[in-house]
Amino acid sequence: MTPTASRLALSLLICVGFFFALFGKAIGLPGWTEPVGAMVGGLSAMGQLVIQRRAKKHVSKEGAATPQQRTLRRWLLVGVVALSALSSPFWLPATGVTLQFPHLVISAIVSCVFCVVIILTATRDIDPKV
Repeated sequence: MTPTASRLALSLLICVGFFFALFGKAIGLPGWTEPVGAMVGGLSAMGQLVIQRRAKKHVSKEGAATPQQRTLRRWLLVGVVALSALSSPFWLPATGVTLQFPHLVISAIVSCVFCVVIILTATRDIDPKV
């Protein structure tokens, strides 16, 4: 499924709206930009979901990934997520997190296990219903 111009525009609105909602005060914007940004981002996300669901109903199977490609993508995703989660004790202090190193290691292991289980559950091969 290739993204259309409307889906790309909605993705941009989601990013901009949530950026204003999260960082509006930090970058010196007026207070009203935070709730407006949240509403714009949320409404754009809902519109994106509606467009994506409609597109999935009309998609053909000829461009679908093969089982080998899906397996490769799954394990690449697991590797990237595991690497980023397990490296978090080293880069989280640079972001201002003030936990002790053993606590950061424990949180990294828990988040890694949680994310890997979610990815493997979400990408498992499901037999089609007959």
